Formats: sequence, C-alpha cells, structure tokens
Amino acid sequence: MAHSETTASLLADLRWLRQFAQVLARDGDEADDLVQEALVAAWRRGPDSEESLRPWLATVVRNLFRMRLRADARRERREQTVEGRRPRRIPTASSSAWRC
Repeated sequence: MAHSETTASLLADLRWLRQFAQVLARDGDEADDLVQEALVAAWRRGPDSEESLRPWLATVVRNLFRMRLRADARRERREQTVEGRRPRRIPTASSSAWRC
C-alpha cells in the first residue's frame, strides 16, 4: 500500500473514530480525549498485523470510555462519603471570633 493510501485510510478511520467516540461520550471534548488516548495506545502497542485497525480502535475507545465511567462512579461515591462526614454548616471566621 502506498503512503498516500495509508494516510487516506488512517484519516478515514480517525473521522469514523471521532464520530464513534462522540456517540459514546455525547460530549465533543471528551470524544477528542478518547480518540487521543486511543491513538496513544495504537502508538504504544497497535493491533496485530493481521487485525484491521478500525475494529481495534473501536474496542480501545469503548474500553477507555468504560474505564472513565467506572472512575467517575468511584469518584462520585468517594465524594458522597466525604460529604456525609462533613458538618452541615461550617462556621465563618466572624462567628468563631464572637465565641472566643
């Protein structure tokens, strides 16, 4: 395959991948982040030479998105746990000074 054909194929895959990430994330910025992380993964360890790039990238983006959802859920649980331990009202500096 010639270099220009490879580049055209990669660009088509990237456009498709961006659209796929947009459908998953429903947010343009998050979709861009997912695509960038997938490209880093491809650069570090791409698919086997026999495997097509598009399905491999789709799997990577799907897995990255799932990991983000799990991380967000864990963070939310931690924040709710911390919120449950906080006092309802934090005294202001002026109200604390009147008590002294």
